[in-house]
Amino acid sequence: MKLHPILLLYLTTAFIAATVVGTLLHEGGHFMVAEGLGHEAFLHYGFVSFGDRGSVTNDHSFFILLGGVVSTLAIGTTGLILLYVNRRSFANPASSMGVF
Repeated sequence: MKLHPILLLYLTTAFIAATVVGTLLHEGGHFMVAEGLGHEAFLHYGFVSFGDRGSVTNDHSFFILLGGVVSTLAIGTTGLILLYVNRRSFANPASSMGVF
């Protein structure tokens, strides 16, 4: 199967954008839980750092860890629900491309 160069460019750009947004949302889950637990947290691309690292207890560390996992699961579940709800528009791909 040969991909048209423009389609390949669109798919590559969409993949890179989705990776960046997904990573930031995942790390945002860690960040929101840490802030909610009263810690001074800093959001970076790919990780969250703490200004008061010594005060993070094992219990808080566990919940902060879960924050990223839960946000990723929520994003994935939302995507699956959207695919399921819109499944009819994918049933006939020719109609969604403007080919009648």
